Amino acid sequence: MNEIWREVEKIPRVTRFITLSSISITILSFFVPAYLGMHTSLVIPQFWRAYTSLFILPSSIGGLFDLLILFKTSSDLEGSGMGRAGAGYAWSRIIDALFILLLNYPINAFSLFRSFFLSVVYTQSILSPNSHVSLFGLVSIPNYAYPYVILAIDLLIGGPVIVLFGLMGIIAAHFRHTLSIFPSPVPALIRNTLTTPPQWFEKWWISSESRERHTGFGTAINPTQSRSQTHNWGGGRRLAD
Repeated sequence: MNEIWREVEKIPRVTRFITLSSISITILSFFVPAYLGMHTSLVIPQFWRAYTSLFILPSSIGGLFDLLILFKTSSDLEGSGMGRAGAGYAWSRIIDALFILLLNYPINAFSLFRSFFLSVVYTQSILSPNSHVSLFGLVSIPNYAYPYVILAIDLLIGGPVIVLFGLMGIIAAHFRHTLSIFPSPVPALIRNTLTTPPQWFEKWWISSESRERHTGFGTAINPTQSRSQTHNWGGGRRLAD
């Protein structure tokens, strides 16, 4: 069991959290779905729904493929997940999730996994637009087109409602990203909070990172530390870069 956990610890922290949350909450949803999905009229007293609703996978083989794609995409974006870059990546996922929850308020979708999934995929598409991704191992697609290919597949398989769920994630990620690179009427204090992790969050992230590496099984060595960071999450990049 210790060996299994050591392998899990090698996964970058945010990606590990997303993956384990998706697996555990999806399993729980088979038994108590009424207490985990989003219901806007209940989210204030039952605040955990804001978290659990983001990680309920579709009950089909497609949900497994979505999780695998999310794992790969998040791992690539996160890099080693260490230090300020890791804090920035974690903060961007939190802000995207908050935007998704706000966008969902009038829609009241039960599961927001599709929205969260597309927010990560869209983020990769604007940060690495000219890289390519393989679709089912058959076709190579440039990253900038990948979110829209997924939406087209959703339209064919699930209809316009599923597309709407995906669009919420794309809109959330696009809004956060554009705030970081373009002038806007949003006050600077709010804009900076939405695009850059606060100092207290960075300190907490780095201190908890240090504690995590010193586990009850000895000092956990993260082999991904040598991986280069894919993006400086504290600053913005122009869409054409």
